Amino acid sequence: MQKNIRGNSFILELQVPRVYFQDVCTPRIREKLGVSRISWIRKKEEWEKKREELLLPSLFPEREALFLEDLREEAILEIAQEAPRYGGVFFFFLISP
Repeated sequence: MQKNIRGNSFILELQVPRVYFQDVCTPRIREKLGVSRISWIRKKEEWEKKREELLLPSLFPEREALFLEDLREEAILEIAQEAPRYGGVFFFFLISP
C-alpha cells in the first residue's frame, strides 16, 4: 500500500492465512487509511444493521474500514453499488481462493 488510494471499495483475494491477515495486514490498512474503527461483516443481516448505523447522522463521523466476507454474489453487488454514498467508509470484499 505505497500509493495514494482512490475510491472506497476494494476486492482482496486472501493468499495468506486469515489469522495473519487479521494480525498483520489489518493494522497496516488501518494505519494507511487513517481509520479509527474496523468492522467485520460475515452475513447479509449484519450488513443491514451496519447500513442503518451508517445512515444515521453523526456530529463526529469516524473513518471506518469494513471487511466483508462469506457473502453471496448478489449481496456483494448490492453493497458495492451503495458504497460510494458512504464517505469515510472503506469496503474490503474478501475472497478466499
